[in-house]
Amino acid sequence: MVESFTAYLNSVVQQAEDRDNNSIRTIDSYLENRRENIGARPSYVPMELDLDLPDHVFYHPVIVQLSIYIAELIILDNVRHSLIRTDGPCSWYLVLGHRVIQ
Repeated sequence: MVESFTAYLNSVVQQAEDRDNNSIRTIDSYLENRRENIGARPSYVPMELDLDLPDHVFYHPVIVQLSIYIAELIILDNVRHSLIRTDGPCSWYLVLGHRVIQ
């Protein structure tokens, strides 16, 4: 539980540093950071508390991979909404969408 909030906060700080320094990440690096700051993992906490799952179940590789896929679906949905709000498609959104889908 604390782990997901810590990863979220570290990722938000990293995103702010990137913005302040005009850093441009690679697509893979962007996705890795964005998976954390999209807020998916911290939103699982209320559900986790009620389930009382042992660590070997909660951290099973299949469950971990599913949580990554969920975060990427949320990222894609945010990209879709961002494209709708802009006057025209931003090239990095198109590249990002193409990379995640492959």
